[in-house]
Amino acid sequence: MNENKDISLAKTAKIAGNEWYHLAPYQRAEYKRKYDFEWETHVGKIKQYRDNDGFTKWKEIKEALPKKIFPKSQFSIYMRQNYEKQKTVSDPLNNTKSPPAKKIMRVT
Repeated sequence: MNENKDISLAKTAKIAGNEWYHLAPYQRAEYKRKYDFEWETHVGKIKQYRDNDGFTKWKEIKEALPKKIFPKSQFSIYMRQNYEKQKTVSDPLNNTKSPPAKKIMRVT
């Protein structure tokens, strides 16, 4: 896996799909037989999650989590502390009108 760090999930799925497509029928049957137990376990866990109303529990936990995201780098902290005023001035949503642009006339 270390040499394939740049492969995305979509690329991985495409590779797996191509490998599955090129398998012989007996290889597919052997693969299904080998990993059927893991698949049934996975489906059972999903069913148990739904039966125990796991999604609403996750909603309650998610609402209890802190919402504020803290910056990781010291540079972003510095920028936030020292340039907050410039950010509000240049923000296009603050409804301040800029002076009209000068029209440049071209003499032909």
